[in-house]
Amino acid sequence: MASLQIENVPESLLRSLREAAARSGRTMNEQVVESLKGALEVVQRDRAWVEERLAAAAALRESMSGVWITDDEIRAARDEDRA
Repeated sequence: MASLQIENVPESLLRSLREAAARSGRTMNEQVVESLKGALEVVQRDRAWVEERLAAAAALRESMSGVWITDDEIRAARDEDRA
């Protein structure tokens, strides 16, 4: 397995990692690896969700191409509804 050295870790983060490691019965190394895995899973899941939404928006835009409603048509519909 590869090694990784991390510098300039904020004391509060280090304390949180130590506490999490103690609660879960892991070593600090195991806790850091699990925390990184979890964080990356969240980022990847969120990225996939965003990409799905963008694809859906693009498909909707494509399906609506050529469909335009003018301001006058909107006003006429509004006024017709009020009559």
